[in-house]
This record gives sequence, C-alpha cells and structure tokens, in this order.
Amino acid sequence: MVTLLENPFRVGLRQERTPEPSILVIFGASGDLTQRKLVPALYQLKRERRLPPEFTIVGSARRDWSHDFFRDHLRQGIEEFSDGIGSEEFWQDFAQGLYYCCLLYTSPSPRDRTRS
Repeated sequence: MVTLLENPFRVGLRQERTPEPSILVIFGASGDLTQRKLVPALYQLKRERRLPPEFTIVGSARRDWSHDFFRDHLRQGIEEFSDGIGSEEFWQDFAQGLYYCCLLYTSPSPRDRTRS
C-alpha cells in the first residue's frame, strides 16, 4: 500500500477541498494503449486517492462492445499489466464509472477537404 505524504501547502488550512466530479473520454479505447497503460495508471491513481471520488471514464471506439465487455477487457489489463485489482469491492467501485460508446469515425472525402 502506498502512503500519501502530507502536502506542505495545505498545512494550517481549515477545510479540505473535494475535487469536482470529472469525466475522461478516451478515443480508441478498445486498443492496446488503453488496456496496457492508460487504465492501469488511472486505477493506480484511484487507489492512491489522487482522483476525484466521482471519476468517470467513457471509452469510445469502432468496436461494438457493451459496457460490461469493456469493463472486463479493462480488468484483464489491470490484472495483467499492473499490481492487480486488489479488493473486489474497490474494483466494483472503480468499474461503476466505466462506460463504452461505439462511434464510427469518418473522414471527409478528398473532394470535401478542398472546399473552404
């Protein structure tokens, strides 16, 4: 377990500030980078209490995945490429903030790019 150090800039302040809820959107979320690096790092930050309590990740890619399949995919990455899940209760808390949205990315045709 990681021990958090006291922030010297907060000494003497009366109230703790609670971070605002945040949403992170990851485009190309079905890819290797998200599973191996991004989400394991975000999971570790959550374990160290360095993310807001209400932190949501919305993954977007072309694959037609469900929210549950996306969560399972990311869990495999955390188990394989980081220190593991830890407690099941903590994982469930993290996983409830994971969502997936299938988007079809299109680029304009060459003719449309020349128009200004």
